[in-house]
Amino acid sequence: MTEITIDSWIMPSESRHYIKPFLQHIKDTYGTQLVVIGDMSKEISGAASEIYPGVTHQICHSHYVRNLGDILFKHRYKQLRNKIVNAKILSKFSSLKKKCFKRTTFTNKIVAAEHYWVILAMEYILHPRECRSDYPFVLPYLEVMNRVIEVRGMARKIVMWNAIHNFGVSMVFKV
Repeated sequence: MTEITIDSWIMPSESRHYIKPFLQHIKDTYGTQLVVIGDMSKEISGAASEIYPGVTHQICHSHYVRNLGDILFKHRYKQLRNKIVNAKILSKFSSLKKKCFKRTTFTNKIVAAEHYWVILAMEYILHPRECRSDYPFVLPYLEVMNRVIEVRGMARKIVMWNAIHNFGVSMVFKV
C-alpha cells in the first residue's frame, strides 16, 4: 500500500528451507520484530516461529479476505458468471449499443436523446468487464448485474414519462 519495500528475495517456494534464511536476514539487519504478519501458509508461520520465538503472529487482511471469499462466494460467483456468459447478455448489450448509435441521427430530438441515453447506459453497464478483476475484492459480473438493475429503474422512469406525455417511439428493434 505504501509502495515501500524494505527487503525482498526471490524464492522458488514458500518452503521453510527458503523462508528461514530470509527471515534470519531480516532479523539480523533490522532486529527482532514486534509482530509478524503473513499469509496463512503453515510453512511461513512455522519458519517465523523458529526465527522469532514468542513474537505475535497476525494474518494479512488481504489474504484472509481472499481465502474467506473463496470459501463463501467462489462457487456462487462462478455460477453467476457462467449464467451471464451463457446467456450472452454482454454481447446483446454491445449489439444494442451499436444499433442505438446508428439511430442517433433522428430529427426528433427526444428520440435521438433516448438513443444516446441507451448508448451511455450500455457503456455504464459494460464498464466493469473492462476493469481488472481482483476476486473477491472486485466482482465484475456482480457489478454488471447491479448496474443492470439500476439502469432498469431509470429506463422505467423514461418509459413512464413517455407514456404520461403520450409519446411513443415508433422504431422498435430487436436485440
